[in-house]
Amino acid sequence: MFSRSRHRVRRCPECRQWVGVKNDHLCMVPTVEMIEVGLSDELRDAWFKMKDFNLSLAHEQRIYASTKSVMFATDRCYSFLRPKKKYIELCFFLHHKLDEKDIKIQQSSAHKYTHTLRLVHSDQVEEPLTSWIEESFLHSIKM
Repeated sequence: MFSRSRHRVRRCPECRQWVGVKNDHLCMVPTVEMIEVGLSDELRDAWFKMKDFNLSLAHEQRIYASTKSVMFATDRCYSFLRPKKKYIELCFFLHHKLDEKDIKIQQSSAHKYTHTLRLVHSDQVEEPLTSWIEESFLHSIKM
């Protein structure tokens, strides 16, 4: 076993493996399409409906895949989707707490809260959820 402090190693931000600094390391950078693979028909409908809604908010925004999620951002990330086997985890950021029983809320900074909910059907992608996502989008532009 070797010590990380004695040998020059770094952690790859994509695959999270420890690799030598001088070693060539090629890991597969995930794409949005790779993350979408394997969703059931119901989850696929919800995924595309939520993705289409996010895309409708602005023409110029960044959509990128990290290891297990797809993030939507203007200047800052305002929401992301994380597919699971039985649901899609949706996270979005607001400057206030929502009073909803199905939404898990965590304080992510002094003035921002992360709201997390589970999407299991495309019918969930409607008011009031869409207005909260839009509010999150508008706050990401103003900051």
